[in-house]
Amino acid sequence: MKIIDPENWPRREAFAHFSRADYPFYSVVVPLDVTALLARTRREGLSFYYAMIWLCTAAVNAVPAFRQRVRGDQVVELEHTEPSFTDLHKGAEQFHIVTLPWEADLREFCRHAAEKSAAQR
Repeated sequence: MKIIDPENWPRREAFAHFSRADYPFYSVVVPLDVTALLARTRREGLSFYYAMIWLCTAAVNAVPAFRQRVRGDQVVELEHTEPSFTDLHKGAEQFHIVTLPWEADLREFCRHAAEKSAAQR
């Protein structure tokens, strides 16, 4: 974890603006063609959902600004983020949250996500 020096941080003005807001969040939606991902997950017998979570986490981890967090009165940059997502057991009506360590290998991530999800009741 790296501590950000606020005096020399290019995002200082944006941080000051949003840190004064009651709900400093925004959302972005983009169309995305996932045809190749769907084909790969079917071919390799992987969960499309877990693979999508893995790819989104990899994308977040590739952008330093997406790994920055406020910790107390400091802004820090994490080495990587850890995925935390909702999942639903077959036949269940209530989702549960799965949080697990980031893994660089897609197949291992999907395997561990399935194990962790199945273990939750």
